[in-house]
Amino acid sequence: MAPSEPVSPTDEGSGASAVWLHFFCGHPQFLRLWSAHTATAFGQAITTVALPLTAITVLHASPFEMGLLSTLTLLPQLLLGLFVGVWLDRVSRRRALIAANVLRAAVLVAIPTLAALHLLYIGPLLAAAFTLGVFILVADVADLSMLPDLVEGEGLVRANSATVFSMSLANSTGPSVAGALAQGIGAPFALTVNGFLALVAAAFGWSVQEPPRPARPDATAGTSLRAVRAEVAEGVRELFRTRTVRALAGSATIGAFAGSLQAPLLVLYFVRSLHLSSLLVGVAITTSGAASVLGALLGPRVTARLGLGPTYVLGQAAVCVGGFTIAAIGGPGLTAVLLVALGQLMVGLGTPLYAIQQRAIRQALTPGALMGRVQASWRFFVYGAQAIGAILGGALATAVGLRTAIAVSASLMLTAVCYTLASPLRRLATIPYPAVQHE
Repeated sequence: MAPSEPVSPTDEGSGASAVWLHFFCGHPQFLRLWSAHTATAFGQAITTVALPLTAITVLHASPFEMGLLSTLTLLPQLLLGLFVGVWLDRVSRRRALIAANVLRAAVLVAIPTLAALHLLYIGPLLAAAFTLGVFILVADVADLSMLPDLVEGEGLVRANSATVFSMSLANSTGPSVAGALAQGIGAPFALTVNGFLALVAAAFGWSVQEPPRPARPDATAGTSLRAVRAEVAEGVRELFRTRTVRALAGSATIGAFAGSLQAPLLVLYFVRSLHLSSLLVGVAITTSGAASVLGALLGPRVTARLGLGPTYVLGQAAVCVGGFTIAAIGGPGLTAVLLVALGQLMVGLGTPLYAIQQRAIRQALTPGALMGRVQASWRFFVYGAQAIGAILGGALATAVGLRTAIAVSASLMLTAVCYTLASPLRRLATIPYPAVQHE
C-alpha cells in the first residue's frame, strides 16, 4: 500500500492548497481513482435531474410513474447490494469499476437514441433507471473498496475528504448544469453528457494500478447459493463485529432514516408553511450545497484539531441543530429567511464532517478480503433506511403536519448523536493503526 503521513494542525496552517498538492502527488494511484469518482459524481448529479425531466417532458409521466422511477433507481441497493459485495470480494475491483462505467455509458446513450427515434416509452425508461442503479452500485462499492488499498492510516481522512468534496461540489452545481442542458438540447440528450463522463471515469479507472490481493481459497469454490449466503452473512457480521464500526452503522442508519424523513418535505415546508418565494427556496438549497463543499474542505483540519470521533459527533450535532432551527421558524419574514439560511448552513457543514469520518474509520477497520461485502452491507442498511424514511416522511407530514414532521426528524437525529456519545466513537482520536490490516 502507499505510505501516508498524518495530517496535523501545523500542516493545515502551512497552506491548504500546498497540503492537498503534496497529498495528491504522494498518492498518484488515488488521484486517478479520485478522478474517476469525480467524473461519476458530476455525471450522476446531471442524471438526477435529466432522467426525471425526460419522464416529465417527453413521456408525460404520471405521479405514480415518477415515484416508481425514483424507487427503481434505489432498489438495486436493497435487492442486489449484499450480493454485489460478495462478487467484488472475488474479482478485480478495478475491472468491475471499468465495466460498470462502460455499461452505464451504453445505457445513457441508448435513452436519447430511443428518444430521437421516437421509440422511448415509460417501460424502457424505468428499466434504464433500474439498470443504471445496478451499475452505480457496482461502481460505488468498487470505488470505496479500492480506496484503502491505495491510501492508508491518517491519509484515509484526507482521501475521503477529497471524495466527499467531489460529491458535494457535484450536487451543488450539477443540477443547474443539467437544467441548462435540458433547456438547450432537451432532457434526454442531456444524459449523453453523463454517458461521456462515465467513459471518462472508465478511462481513469483503467489507469489505476490495483495492488494484488492474496488469492482466497473460497474465491472459486463457493459458487452455490449456500456459499454465497454464507459470504453475505460474513460481511454483515464483520460490519457489526467491533464496537466502533457497530456504533458507526447504528448511528448512521438512524441518521439516514431521520434525514430521509425530512428531505422530501423541506421544499413543501419552505413554500407552504414559510411562504418563501421560489427564488428564496433556491437560495436555501444553494446555501446547503455551498456549505457542504466548505465542510468537505474543512474536514481534515477539523479532524486534526478534534480527532475522528469528536468530529463525527460534531457533524451529526450540526445537522441536528440545523433541523431543529428550521422546525422552530415561526412564520414568513426576514427573520424566517435568516433562520432558514442558518439551518441549511448547519446541515450543509455537518453532513460532510460526519461522512468523511465514517468512511475513513470503516475502511481502516475492515479487512481487505471483506471490504466489498462490508461496504455493500453498509449501503444495504443505510440506503434501506433512506428508502423507508422517504416513504414514511410523507405519511408522517400528512398525519401531524410539516413542521412537526421536521421536528421529529431532528429528534431522531438527536437520538443518533446520543447513540454515538454512548459508544467508543466519542473517544476515538486517530485511525487505530494496529487494526489497519487489510488482508
